[in-house]
Amino acid sequence: MLRRLAVAGLVLVGCRATTGRPPFNPFPEAELVEIGFGLSDRVDNVIRVTDTVAAYFARDSISFRRVLPFDGYLETGWLDSATAQPTSRRPLGGGVVRVRIWVDPTKPGYAAVSAETVAIPKADPSLPARELEAPVPPLHPINKRVADVLAKLKEKYGIPEDDPKKAVQPTSRPAPLQADTAALPPVAPGDSLARPDTGKVAVPTAPPAAAAADTVRNVSADTAAKPATVPPRPVAPDPNARGFWVQVIAASTRVGAERVASSLNDAGFASVVIPQNQLFVVRAGPYPNRAAATTAMARIRSLQGGEPFIVPVP
Repeated sequence: MLRRLAVAGLVLVGCRATTGRPPFNPFPEAELVEIGFGLSDRVDNVIRVTDTVAAYFARDSISFRRVLPFDGYLETGWLDSATAQPTSRRPLGGGVVRVRIWVDPTKPGYAAVSAETVAIPKADPSLPARELEAPVPPLHPINKRVADVLAKLKEKYGIPEDDPKKAVQPTSRPAPLQADTAALPPVAPGDSLARPDTGKVAVPTAPPAAAAADTVRNVSADTAAKPATVPPRPVAPDPNARGFWVQVIAASTRVGAERVASSLNDAGFASVVIPQNQLFVVRAGPYPNRAAATTAMARIRSLQGGEPFIVPVP
């Protein structure tokens, strides 16, 4: 029981704080799908997704050196690009690659699976190991296999609404008119476009102007076109300002961090990118009190997923 509670605390902190994971996030170019089993316990869901991902890749003859179900993390050794088998060759160039996968809880019962395939283009002893790595092109043979496995996982365990074949068609909207009736004049209330004797569409005579006006007035408000409202883009905050901040992500590249910050700004959250310990932290705020920050954190989680948390700056 104690172990389970400890594990739950690690995952709910954001899965990034666990000791089994590397101190960086996947590259922005990583393949991404969202799958799940509908489990109410987020820890159980992450564990089951991680085990299922490992099993699907094993079927494709890609084995992981490390599988950490409690942490939601998988990692291969260095693989030969042609065979996907472990190799002792020096990892330099696109012929030798490594696959890493992160599993992070998102909406209830689901988790995001981020899979990167990396290589080391050139040697440079002056740089840290992570900075030497780079994502392989999308058409790299191992990356294609990774993408294929993720596609199978999404087809089997993805969110049903994402599948157009399973999507529920709305019942409140009438079927669209056929091409030969699209240009017909408005029909007065009580008239019909279908002849009961043949079922074919009849072209009615043009109604009086008064009847047409009544038709326009009878259009319900919910079907009238409404202009889209776009929230104003907030002014970039001072990263050193006091208050309560919501930390959203710690990205390994500035490009990835800027992308997240831009999406937050588009949604109306003032956000900033802060370099920190070879990472790029994205924070939204500041908020005058913890209650306001908590409300913003919940909204950001619903929009972005992941596990944002509050950082007070005195």
